[in-house]
Amino acid sequence: MKCKEFTVDTKIQQMMAELGCTGDRVKPQDIVERITDIEFNTVVQCGTKMMYCAIAMRTNDPERPFVVVGNPSVCIDESNWRDAIGKQVSFDNTFREIYKLEAYRKMTAPKAADHPPARAGFKLYEGKPIVREAHQLTEVDLDFITYRQVGEDIKAVFTIDGQEVVFAFHCKAGEMKVGDYVVFINEKDTYHCSKEVFEERNHV
Repeated sequence: MKCKEFTVDTKIQQMMAELGCTGDRVKPQDIVERITDIEFNTVVQCGTKMMYCAIAMRTNDPERPFVVVGNPSVCIDESNWRDAIGKQVSFDNTFREIYKLEAYRKMTAPKAADHPPARAGFKLYEGKPIVREAHQLTEVDLDFITYRQVGEDIKAVFTIDGQEVVFAFHCKAGEMKVGDYVVFINEKDTYHCSKEVFEERNHV
């Protein structure tokens, strides 16, 4: 079901614009643009008819949206029940829950540095949260590492379960230690990372 079938309240946003509010804020349109699906479920609980609205939000995994369900729409007199009203009310209730989550996300998101870059011609960029694929080196790995000329570079080579792994390194060959990591980005971008640096950048 499409979000355009429902009315999203923008009165506060219009008021903020009219009064010159320019700070960061949650905008309803930012939420609407990430909605992938809307479903309604009408149930009877304790003798009372009510309708719930589930809103699916786009995530980094297209197969697994994030689903939010708000408070239901309820009639104190069933003669007033209309599906169209129940859908709008339950949609609004769920939309408000998403609004709260978006506000929390904005308030806890890492802030861009408020100072200029130290180097002329450089800009500051906020890094994206990522999950890295990595192998922690063992004594056996170090014993069997060899080195190979790849183009203009010397790269290290070892084998895991019969599969050859070729990776770049920026230290002296003998400085790789047990506990260091080999980080795999893709076949052309696999590199050595010291244990200290890896644990500084990742949850281990």
